[in-house]
Amino acid sequence: MKRLVTEGAELTHASVDSSARDRVRSRRLARKRRKTLRIVAVVLAICGLVGGTYALGFWYFSSHYYPGTRAVGVDAGVMTQEEFAQAIDSHLQGYQMHASKGGFILNIPGSLVDLKGDANAISSDYLMSQDAKFWPLELLMNVRPNAATLSLDANKLAATVNEEVNAYNVRATRPVSATLKLNAAKDAFELQKEKTGTALDAPSICAVVGDAIAHGIDSVELGEDIVMQPAFFKDSPQAKKALDHANEVFGYDVGFTHDGKRLSHMDAQTFMPWIVVQDDLTLGIDQEAAAQWADRELWYVTDYTDDKNVYSLDTKAFAQNLSDSIRWKDGASFDVPYRKMERYLPGGGTLNSTPWNPELGRYIDVNKKDQVACMFDAKGNVMWETLVTTGNILTKDDTPSGKFGIYDKKTDFVLVGFDTNNDGKSDYQNFVNYWMPFNLGIGLHDAPWRTVFGGEEYKEHGSGGCVNLPVDVAGILYSMAHVGDVVIIH
Repeated sequence: MKRLVTEGAELTHASVDSSARDRVRSRRLARKRRKTLRIVAVVLAICGLVGGTYALGFWYFSSHYYPGTRAVGVDAGVMTQEEFAQAIDSHLQGYQMHASKGGFILNIPGSLVDLKGDANAISSDYLMSQDAKFWPLELLMNVRPNAATLSLDANKLAATVNEEVNAYNVRATRPVSATLKLNAAKDAFELQKEKTGTALDAPSICAVVGDAIAHGIDSVELGEDIVMQPAFFKDSPQAKKALDHANEVFGYDVGFTHDGKRLSHMDAQTFMPWIVVQDDLTLGIDQEAAAQWADRELWYVTDYTDDKNVYSLDTKAFAQNLSDSIRWKDGASFDVPYRKMERYLPGGGTLNSTPWNPELGRYIDVNKKDQVACMFDAKGNVMWETLVTTGNILTKDDTPSGKFGIYDKKTDFVLVGFDTNNDGKSDYQNFVNYWMPFNLGIGLHDAPWRTVFGGEEYKEHGSGGCVNLPVDVAGILYSMAHVGDVVIIH
């Protein structure tokens, strides 16, 4: 009996324990469901907030610019298109560029360079290019520069900058480029080091300032790149190459040819005193000195004639050819250049008034009786001839007869007469284009004041002793005659 009671009690206790466990399990499940619901609710709330915020941002930045947006010097952050356009117009109205470097200060009002810009177009174009879908990412960026530019008058900007820079450079030092210097003791050229300066380079400033103005920037601190730089530096490859080429000229021997024959030559010892270093470090020569040398030293190959024309050495072209030969052609020989000039024959015929004297070789003959002048070459060819007017017989200013030699040649010369009436002034001052003296103050020259030459003009209305020539004729003779040419007056 006792066993039955005990078993019943045990059964009752087991049922109670099972029911309790079920209740505990149910409560746990309920708590879990509530927690899950709370999490879902929070997530939904967050999603709603995020979505709403994104939608709000999308709506806002569809009509407003992102923070940090800049164009033509104006900060458009969170502005509307209308506000941005107004800000651009205001900026343009009061715009003034300020640029400086040390003591150089440049102030340029926008009106001075006709600064203009379409504010509505600039603001509209940028807003259209702004993609509001990505506004959350865009907000992470600090600055958004815009490529829009303003228009300005580049010529007016250049004129303004040039004026200011030129005024500044008056007090500044200009750079000196590395150059070649002749060391006569060593018979060699050497490179002389460049020198920097403080002068400013106007085109460089125009480029920097012009770009800043076009982008609406109103202040620029100029850098070292706007300072004038030497054209060449001593250690540059160009300078070293120029030095090597320059030192080759000591071995040059330039020949002069005509009709395939070598007439003469010139070695470095002759032309070295004329050497001039060009700005590009190539070598040239003093062409006036070379032309004078040719006129003096090549007289025996200078002129020749054919049936119709006179050919005279072109000394200027000779000097240019010599310079080119030294500068570019490694001392190559060249043909002597001649100029073709038609003879001056009044009336189209030959004067034939003067006989040729073979003992004199090349010379100028002036026949006072016939009032004719001729120039003969060494073979008796008439190279030049013209009617002339010699000294006034009536005033006893007859051109003196004799054998003389041209001792000088000048252009644009003023002939000054004696003071024969003792009034303290020269009797005359006559400008002439060509002057070739052969006997103290007497010479061959043009007489622009005369309209008649030859005939009996000289007997009462002749010169003060000189041989007067028509202007064009005098120019031809001047190009043919050389210092030292014989002049026979008879």
